[in-house]
Amino acid sequence: MTTIMQEFKAGVLYFALVFGAGFVLGTVRTLWIVPRVGARRAELMETPIMLVVTIVGRTIVHAMSTPMKNGAIFAGLGRSHGVTAETSRERPRCRGRGKKLYSSF
Repeated sequence: MTTIMQEFKAGVLYFALVFGAGFVLGTVRTLWIVPRVGARRAELMETPIMLVVTIVGRTIVHAMSTPMKNGAIFAGLGRSHGVTAETSRERPRCRGRGKKLYSSF
């Protein structure tokens, strides 16, 4: 197996792990935890778990023996896709014509 393919697989694995955990935790948070404790507290409860998942993903990437230079690039791509997917679903929207984006809050 070539190094590029090994690095690509490490990045995909990292992305799948972090995105999958974020999807599951986000669903649990939204459906069951937010109604009980509120949105902000639910997010604060989820944050340490996602930190641990990120560290475990980093450990797995390092265990796959990828060289740091290119492996970090693919792992960073996985992380950036996960963060983008997580934050893009909660974009504020304007509620009326002629209003500025944040004037409707």
